[in-house]
Amino acid sequence: MKIRSIAALAALGLAAAGGAQAYDLYDNLGAATTGTDPVAGFGPLADSFSTGGASVSVENLQFLLEGNPGSGGFFSISLLADNSGAPGSVIVSSGPITDADLNTTLTPFGATCSCGLTADTRYWLQIADAGGTSASWAWSSDTSGPGVAGEFFSNANGVFPNSDGPYQMEVSVVPEPASWTLMLVGFGGLGGALRFGRRSVLAA
Repeated sequence: MKIRSIAALAALGLAAAGGAQAYDLYDNLGAATTGTDPVAGFGPLADSFSTGGASVSVENLQFLLEGNPGSGGFFSISLLADNSGAPGSVIVSSGPITDADLNTTLTPFGATCSCGLTADTRYWLQIADAGGTSASWAWSSDTSGPGVAGEFFSNANGVFPNSDGPYQMEVSVVPEPASWTLMLVGFGGLGGALRFGRRSVLAA
């Protein structure tokens, strides 16, 4: 397994997980893939997740992506606030990530992070074109994973309930310490290919 790193994006205080037990707020990463949506032209692509009754720090993020590593393109990953059930303002963003980090088959794309999140709050994770990206994000009709049912996804056609087929990702968290950091580092491709198909095209 190979992990590539980028510089820290933003910091608002200091925090340490302190060995707390990680758990998944959202996870459909291993669900059977129904299709993929291209980030360029059909994006930005986003999926929501919600915290429970306690503040947490995000331990790890994974997204099921594919693309052409030789395309020369770039994409970005952002954590967004919720705006009345739709993707809102950017809280923190990766900046451009090269398509060279992608694989031609669907592969979990990981981000190590420590992102402090407020209790009882919805957030969005968004993947956007940052310059000619070939990236595609897988989606699944299976909503049985932790935190998946009741959430929403967004693309160029609008915002839809996850019952229509959410994007595939995992959001792993730990209980929140007293102070917290917003940071996103260490993007990289992780092993494990899955099958893929095709999503509907943009509406005319």
